[in-house]
Amino acid sequence: MPILNRRHSSRYKKSQSQKLYLPSNSRENQYFLLEIPTSAISNDINNVGLIELKNRFFQCCKEYGIRNGLFVANNKLVKVRYGEENNVLMTDMQCLVSYSPTQYFGFHSYIEPDTKVSKIVFVVLASGNDIRSQAVNLHSKVTALLADFASDIDVAVELFKLRDFQHITYDLFAPEKGHKQTVTHGFRSVVTRYNQQGLIIPKVHKSNHFVVVKMPINIELANKFENSQLGFEYSSLYNQLSNSIKNALEAQSLNHAAIVANGKQPFISINDEEFELESDEIVKLGFDSNVKDHRYLCLFDSKMLVDYIQIVISAKSDDDFQSSYAPFVKRVHNAISSLTEALHIEPSRDVITCRFFQHLRYSLPTDLTNL
Repeated sequence: MPILNRRHSSRYKKSQSQKLYLPSNSRENQYFLLEIPTSAISNDINNVGLIELKNRFFQCCKEYGIRNGLFVANNKLVKVRYGEENNVLMTDMQCLVSYSPTQYFGFHSYIEPDTKVSKIVFVVLASGNDIRSQAVNLHSKVTALLADFASDIDVAVELFKLRDFQHITYDLFAPEKGHKQTVTHGFRSVVTRYNQQGLIIPKVHKSNHFVVVKMPINIELANKFENSQLGFEYSSLYNQLSNSIKNALEAQSLNHAAIVANGKQPFISINDEEFELESDEIVKLGFDSNVKDHRYLCLFDSKMLVDYIQIVISAKSDDDFQSSYAPFVKRVHNAISSLTEALHIEPSRDVITCRFFQHLRYSLPTDLTNL
């Protein structure tokens, strides 16, 4: 083969390895949390002050052409997911937002009357189609909106913490269910995509990339391990599943993961710290992307049979390819696919949901020209 052709072939193979073909019915989400402590606004802000603040924020959103937003002042953790129907559910600790970017969501506020709140969260939800390709435009719009809003309420813009969340969600076994159409994803990092499109992110920022996989537990598998003499006790089930999952992950060099089967929702911190904190509803996890040692957390409740296991797989620093996270996600796919037999999963029937998360966090400088 001529040298030129060999070089072309090498470039083509590298390009192909940095792409993945996902089901065309995969869902894209983007949303922003603009968070500020109430003490930065006023030490004695009351209900009237919160309502005025909410009205100013929503008016600013409308001036920038943003159609969907939330004002949350109740000390609860805000989590947003794709949903076929728009819905907001309040629990003791969480504000769970489910919405479709293709539907009109509008503006809503959630204020806990006569409660001293420690922070206020202003939420901007993406709308329309082509969420990922338009992400840079929305990010630019939100930073400009935040600068104007901070000036309007006479608060230093750097006191706000800006978080940009982006998700891609899909059924790993959609083709086995007859959905053969695919779309190509390059899985570039948020900062790389933005820089390549002319948007410069401040040098001081944090980002993380991880996958959360939801795997069902079939009733046949659960019945196999149920011990009727001891009541409902599922230690054997969870131990076997944990071992199978760890083996599959290790075979693909996926060394930072948590296996959650206790009815609680994992929340992954963007800080490079190793920690694990459990509360009544949430498991807060931290992964240090620079640690090369294996770290597998197995969090389950032996008295509870959950409907599905959640597997959190964090990318390490050596997975942080400037061009693409596709090789990392591909290894996740390979690991999960190898588990189908061990977990009695039927690809044509059972849904395995994969959600690729990209998070970016920073504070805007006072002078936006000095990034």
